[in-house]
Amino acid sequence: MAAFSKARLYDQKDHMTSEYFKAFGHPGRMRLIDQLLEAGPCNVGALHRLHPISKPSLSRHLRILRRIKIVEAKESFPFTIYNVNRKNYSTAVKMIKAYFARNERKNGKKSK
Repeated sequence: MAAFSKARLYDQKDHMTSEYFKAFGHPGRMRLIDQLLEAGPCNVGALHRLHPISKPSLSRHLRILRRIKIVEAKESFPFTIYNVNRKNYSTAVKMIKAYFARNERKNGKKSK
């Protein structure tokens, strides 16, 4: 019998919240989001200037952020321009906050 991921057995909202946590779970991805929120659309070369990792590694982190649609890309020959999808970013922030609020309520603490 082949093994398969059991993640699909969990609530879809919890699954998406988990994906957002993973996306924000690396300092390089956090810095990429910060950069794009502050500077606006950028190509990998511009983003790379503030990172101690290689461009291919940076591209992998951008691919992770694109997969969950926090970052979007637009081809503008010869570059790919990256930008934060603010609607999806806001959704991610709300879902993460809701997760913590839910757990604080369960433990009898007030959420801010």
